[in-house]
Amino acid sequence: MPANISVVIIDSDKTQAADLAKMIKAFDRSMSLAGTAYSLEEGQQLVVKTRPTLVVLDIDINPDAASELVKNVLHHYPGTSVFATSADTSSESILRTMRCGCSEYLLRPVEKNDLYNAFKKVGRFFVQQPAMDREANGKIITAFSPKGGVGTSTVATNLAVSLHQNTGKPVVLVDLDLEAGDADMFLNLRTKYTISDVTSNIARLDRAFLEGVLAKHSSGIYLLSEPDRVEDAESITASQVREVLDLLKSMFAYIVVDTNMGYGDINLSAFDASDMILLVGVLSLPSIRNMQKALDVFDRLGYGQDKVKLVINRYLRKSEITIDDAHRALNYQVFLNLPNDFNDVMSSINRGLPLNLLAPHSEISRSFRDLAKLTQDALDEMSKKGRTAAEFASH
Repeated sequence: MPANISVVIIDSDKTQAADLAKMIKAFDRSMSLAGTAYSLEEGQQLVVKTRPTLVVLDIDINPDAASELVKNVLHHYPGTSVFATSADTSSESILRTMRCGCSEYLLRPVEKNDLYNAFKKVGRFFVQQPAMDREANGKIITAFSPKGGVGTSTVATNLAVSLHQNTGKPVVLVDLDLEAGDADMFLNLRTKYTISDVTSNIARLDRAFLEGVLAKHSSGIYLLSEPDRVEDAESITASQVREVLDLLKSMFAYIVVDTNMGYGDINLSAFDASDMILLVGVLSLPSIRNMQKALDVFDRLGYGQDKVKLVINRYLRKSEITIDDAHRALNYQVFLNLPNDFNDVMSSINRGLPLNLLAPHSEISRSFRDLAKLTQDALDEMSKKGRTAAEFASH
């Protein structure tokens, strides 16, 4: 743990407060108890006076007033974290508490192991992490399909790895399938922190904080994974996602975003922030119909063919529906076909190994490297056009 972590306890139960104080003092020499308060009013005064690193707050004193206290603390002291303690096990109470910005929700009476695990979880956020390579203006590539089961996560994961291998530049994969994401499984990567840890601490979001949350894969890419619990996803807002993506653009050359289905606020926020959207589909009538609907949505959003690229996954040369058929039906150019390599792809998913590591010489791996190169070239061309237009406007 880092040095000089001060803790304020706000708890109406003097016995519980004393137990918490003993746990904190026994936990780590770097932690100190800044004070204990037995009411919200006294607690607020103590926070203002001591400006602690961490507040352990009994929200059962008055849930509404406690929520307001949390918001005020985080607003005025963004470097402070808040642990909520409560005897209420309902999902409504947990969601309400996490939405106001608490880092942890601990059930009363608080067990020593639960408190220690919570300390260890947020402890990393207090440490200044070594800086990674910086990119002034990273590019966001979002993989999306309006229909599930077409391999969007496979495309996103393997594109991220291929971009890093092709360019040697820093790449991060962001899993925005908030309720059913599995990017961590695709990479066989056990993550300590998720995107909900970031958004619940959005008031003190900076590069050092975000670097401390990201997990690094053996391939060299980083991962910001989906929430551990479904209920955590409900508290994440579109504006928070946009803020996270904006910061990642200053840290990575490429940000690859995996999304869920649909056109909700979270996805729309990612689409707007993206430099390129890969619309993933297969050569089947239902998929083509849904791609047609998606292209219509993107057209109404003002996205052109420079931004939206069509990727056909699981392509079979002898398919009943051909690429030409899809082109005519959609009136849209296909960016790339990814071959149908069922065995290697399923082995990759089941073993948690990206294809470039599992089968680097296979046709599907070569295709993902081709996709990375095409993506890189298209983004470079878009940047060049943007610079030319800006120079023209300045004269």
